[in-house]
Amino acid sequence: MFNRNIILTAGLSTSSGSTSTVTIRFLFNRVLHKFIYDEKYIYKQLGNALAERCQELDTALVQSQGVQDALDGIVNWLNSAENQFKNLQRPASLMKDRLEEQLREHRVFQSDIDTHISSIDSVYLSASELIVSTSNARVAKQIETKLNDVKVRFEKLFERTQKRGEFLEEVNINLGTFLSHSTQFEQWY
Repeated sequence: MFNRNIILTAGLSTSSGSTSTVTIRFLFNRVLHKFIYDEKYIYKQLGNALAERCQELDTALVQSQGVQDALDGIVNWLNSAENQFKNLQRPASLMKDRLEEQLREHRVFQSDIDTHISSIDSVYLSASELIVSTSNARVAKQIETKLNDVKVRFEKLFERTQKRGEFLEEVNINLGTFLSHSTQFEQWY
């Protein structure tokens, strides 16, 4: 639009003499001021859009850091829980008192696992939402990789813990049956 107005005003300046020069200058100044005003308006809109986008990116960064911190906390807990589970993996005792102690230790450990389910689900949900909504593919990939690792490791630990509990309960029942039968045998013999 600016160029068209200049061409029109240039055509006017060649057709009429000095009065047209004043008119041309007036029109030129008017067009120039309109152009500057339009550019300032566009620049202001661009500045507002940039500020809004920066705010969105800052929010996404804070969410990303929060999710990553939560994932790091869960990974640290998982490392500790896996080590603790390895320590609890000793053979089931065939002494009633010792087996009951192993069962108590296992129940405490199982309780710890169960209490972390809700926090892991919450972090998983937040991380999944962040992965979908983030515009930074690298951060999304890092979070997704860590999230999948946590999910696989937790499910594996949960399953192994369940199986260990079932095993200890079965040994306890069988030991109780054996002790009962041996007591009956001693009384009979």
